[in-house]
Amino acid sequence: MTKLKKGLLFFLALAAIFVSTNHRVLAQTAPTQASFFLTQGADCSPQPVTELTIVQAPQPFTLNLCLNTNASPVNGFDLTINYGSSLTLTSVSEQSDGNKFEGSTAYGPPGSIDNTNHTFRYAKVTTNSQDSLPQGTLFLATLTFTPSSPVTTGTIEASNPVVISPSSTPTTSVSNFKSVSYGPPTVQGDTYVSFALPLQDVYNPNNPLTTILPAIVCLYNPNTDIVSIKNDFSSNPCATSSFKANGNIVYKNADANGNAVFGSPGTYFDLGSTITSGSYIIAIKPAGYLAYITTNPVTITAGTTPQGTTNVIPTPANPLIAGDINGDNIINILDYEELETCGFMDVNPQPLDSNSPPICQTADLNHDGVVDGIDFNIWDRGLSASTNSTNNTPTLTPTITITPTVTPGS
Repeated sequence: MTKLKKGLLFFLALAAIFVSTNHRVLAQTAPTQASFFLTQGADCSPQPVTELTIVQAPQPFTLNLCLNTNASPVNGFDLTINYGSSLTLTSVSEQSDGNKFEGSTAYGPPGSIDNTNHTFRYAKVTTNSQDSLPQGTLFLATLTFTPSSPVTTGTIEASNPVVISPSSTPTTSVSNFKSVSYGPPTVQGDTYVSFALPLQDVYNPNNPLTTILPAIVCLYNPNTDIVSIKNDFSSNPCATSSFKANGNIVYKNADANGNAVFGSPGTYFDLGSTITSGSYIIAIKPAGYLAYITTNPVTITAGTTPQGTTNVIPTPANPLIAGDINGDNIINILDYEELETCGFMDVNPQPLDSNSPPICQTADLNHDGVVDGIDFNIWDRGLSASTNSTNNTPTLTPTITITPTVTPGS
């Protein structure tokens, strides 16, 4: 005879003795759709848990074992909980409602915890008088599990969950058990966006001297005002943004107005895997240019590539203005000083190489390998354009006299 049959016969026998010797016997049917379920929290009041994300192993977690009798009194219950190979049931603490089933315990902690087979059998019958039988939502016990590392997916479920109802002939009723699926956090794939940016003053747009530019893409709360975003580049770029991604943009083609169009490398720009889905104001700032800030929020779906208008950033109406050398999103005297530091007034400007300061790489606004008067002219036009633009903060235009430095012997 199997253990299950023996346990069931034990319950039936015990319940029969109880009802035959009790002063009051209730002729009552089995509870309708009684169900066991698990919750997290202080008791059984939260909604039943059906999915559980195990973020960190071996950090223990607890689940409350509850029984809803649907207002029908019960003599006892019997169920075997199966919890999967990546969990260890470290303890079971019986709660107040579990203790209401006084008299005889067929199976209970700690002896019925089997971490080899990852099962726990819990079964009790009460010998209380019939008019004080437990009913309603019963908080039976708190189960503490410890996950192993690495965490794998699994299910906490029950086999043969039954309750025993009071009647002249004790009746067992198969009950429901709301299982719980568990596993590690879902690993989100990278989020990709696409865009194309016309850039002002990249010489020979059909064959630019550079095909790659560093860029920052930042996502802001849709309620963030444009002025705040413009000012967010002054010291720590995108400091108040929700997400920030560094990367490169690449040359795509020339537009009808003779501007070189740069955009997402290959097909898409990779924002990484930490983005959450939502609507964002997006700022894109190529090195040496004022940032492009979208007028309206753009819908971003995390972990996907562009589809339709989702994850597609609208193309700006006007080309981005060149001349922001120090990266503070303003074209002003500070950028001129960087040009001067990088030797734009030298009679024989030295070619840039891999050892040149990064700021001088940015100061080479036409990307011909030297910082010279051509880059000054681009900066000067950008200064004028940004001063007259409603999209940028007006700045002071300096009066500049260029005096070439004469090297002795040249």
